[in-house]
Amino acid sequence: MCAHKALTEVLGPQPPLLEDLPPRAQANRGNAPVPRFELPQGVAPKSTLPPEFVVTGKAAANIFDGNQISSEAAKKIARTCRDWAAAKGGTASIYILDTHGTFVHQERGDGQIYTNIHTAMLKAQTALETRRPTSIPNAQLRNDPSGNPRQLVQFGFFTNSGGLPIVVDGEMIGAIGVGGGAGGGGDENCAIEGLKAAFGNRVLLPIYPPKSNE
Repeated sequence: MCAHKALTEVLGPQPPLLEDLPPRAQANRGNAPVPRFELPQGVAPKSTLPPEFVVTGKAAANIFDGNQISSEAAKKIARTCRDWAAAKGGTASIYILDTHGTFVHQERGDGQIYTNIHTAMLKAQTALETRRPTSIPNAQLRNDPSGNPRQLVQFGFFTNSGGLPIVVDGEMIGAIGVGGGAGGGGDENCAIEGLKAAFGNRVLLPIYPPKSNE
C-alpha cells in the first residue's frame, strides 16, 4: 500500500494503477506455535556513533545491530557525490551497502549504462569483503599483475577504484561503490566527497604517498 500511494501521487489514480486485492482468509489454517524472537521492550543495541550516522532505537533492535549505516546518512553521501559529479558535467552510479552487504541506497544517474551501474555494485561489494578501498588492489595489480588470477577469478573481486569501506571512528558501518566516471573527476574522489560531507573528519579515507619527482 505504501508503494501504491507513492505511485498514485506520481501517476494519478487512473488504470492500470488499481488498489491491491484484500487478503483472503485461508481454509484449513494450521495451528503450529510460532515463537517470538525479539529484544525486551526498550532494549536496543548500543553504538558509540552519533544517531544520525547509524540505525538506532527500535530499528536497531529489529536487526540486532547498532552499527549499520542509516538510510539518511547514505542519502547524504549519495546526494553530495551526485552534486559533485554534476558540477563536473557528469553523472554517477552509486551503491551503498550495510555491513551485511544489503543495499541501503542506490542511484543511477541519467545517462548511466549497465556497466556503470553494475560495476558500482561490484566495487561496493569488493570494498566490503576486503575491508579496504578498491584502489589498493588496483595499484597492487598494476605493480604486480601476477596476482590477477587469484584476485579476479578465485575471489571474484572487482579492483577498479571507486569502492570504499565506510569506517567512522574506527567502526565499519557499510561500504560505497561509485561507477560511471563522475564527470571525469574520478569515482573514488566522488565517493570521498560524499563521505566527508556525511561524516566530516571522523571517516577514514585513503592516504596516498607523495608523488616522486623521478
